[in-house]
Amino acid sequence: MMTSKQRLTPFIKLGDILREICDASQFSSYLVDDKGIIRMVIPDKKFEDFLYDGFANIRHYARRNIIITMELLKTLGNLAEAIGPAYYDDIWQFAVYISKGFEEEYLFVQDKKYFLHILCDLAVSTKKEEQYEQIAKQMKE
Repeated sequence: MMTSKQRLTPFIKLGDILREICDASQFSSYLVDDKGIIRMVIPDKKFEDFLYDGFANIRHYARRNIIITMELLKTLGNLAEAIGPAYYDDIWQFAVYISKGFEEEYLFVQDKKYFLHILCDLAVSTKKEEQYEQIAKQMKE
């Protein structure tokens, strides 16, 4: 039987890959090795494109699964803390995209409580508390 940590490993790995892209390239189209030799040419993409490419399919298939959706938000929170303010807007906008794509009729009271707690943590990490309050208010209505 697979443990919860093993099930979440892909999220952790995707977050780590995005963090490494930020650290290594600052979105330069060229990734070089220690000797300065070009090892990879990355298509000219913005960070928001990498977020979408990495997580959009998961978000789509998790739109009725609050546990997976919350893990996506936690991964975004960890990513925000690891890479810093330059990408806060992109991370927050993607979290809003995830939140709005979740089918709320599948939320129970306890689910909503934890969901909003995780989203609040992400809002604090990305300095988007005001936007969080608007989303939380809508969800509580």
